[in-house]
Amino acid sequence: MRERSVPGQPPGAVSLVRPVQTLVPDGSALRRVVVGEVVVPDLVVVARDFDGNLVPDAVVVFEIHRNTSNGQFPGGSSTEPATTKGDGKATAPTLTADDEVGGFTVHVTAQDGPGATDFTITVYSDPPPQPRVETLTPSGAGGTREVPAGGAVYPDLAVIAQDFNGNPVPDADVKFTVRPGTSSGSFPGPHPTACATTDDDGEATAPHLTADNGVGGFTVHVTPANGPAAFDFTVTVEEERA
Repeated sequence: MRERSVPGQPPGAVSLVRPVQTLVPDGSALRRVVVGEVVVPDLVVVARDFDGNLVPDAVVVFEIHRNTSNGQFPGGSSTEPATTKGDGKATAPTLTADDEVGGFTVHVTAQDGPGATDFTITVYSDPPPQPRVETLTPSGAGGTREVPAGGAVYPDLAVIAQDFNGNPVPDADVKFTVRPGTSSGSFPGPHPTACATTDDDGEATAPHLTADNGVGGFTVHVTPANGPAAFDFTVTVEEERA
C-alpha cells in the first residue's frame, strides 16, 4: 500500500490505499447523447487491486479528450477527480455534451497504480435511430441470480441482442427495469431502472444491481428501445450469510 495525502484534511494527513491495478466501466463504456444534453447514465468505474479485490478510498481522475466534439463537467471543467466508495466504485460528476455533433472520450486514470480505462461518447444532432432488436437472451451466467439480502447481484446482468436473422445487433439501447416481488433491488442512484448500449457483439451489461434488505425475490425486465424483444431475469434474495 502507498501513503497519499487526503483531500480536505490537514497537511501531513495520509491514507493507506492499495494501488489500483485495473479500472473498468461499471456497465457499458459507450454513451450516446444529443448536443447540449446531459450524458446518462453517469460515468462509473470499478477499481480493483492486483489480486482482483475492490479498492475503496482510491482517487481516480476523469479527463475529457476532445475528438470531433467536446463536453464538460460542472463549471466548464474538463478534468474532475472522484473517490471510490466501499464497493470500489467512483462516479464522475455530471457530464454535458457541447453544442457540436461528433464525439469525444473520457479517459479515467488511478492516482495510485496503473489502472486506466476510457468511455466513448457519441454526440448527435437529434436522437439517433435505434436498430431493431428481435430477441434478447441472457449472456454468460444465464437468467437467474441468487444474492444475500443487501448484497450486490453477481455477475452483472447482461443480455445479447439479435436481429431477425440471429445476428448480433450493436449500438442498440436496452433498458433494465426492476419489478419488485417479495423483495426488491436497485441500480446506482439508487434507481429502479438503468440503460445500457450493446457493443459490437450485441451485448449490453447493466450497472451493478444491489438487493434490498428483504428476503424473497424480484425480477428485472429488459427491453430494447426498438423492437418486440424482452427478457426477464429472476433474482432470489436469501438471508444474509453469517
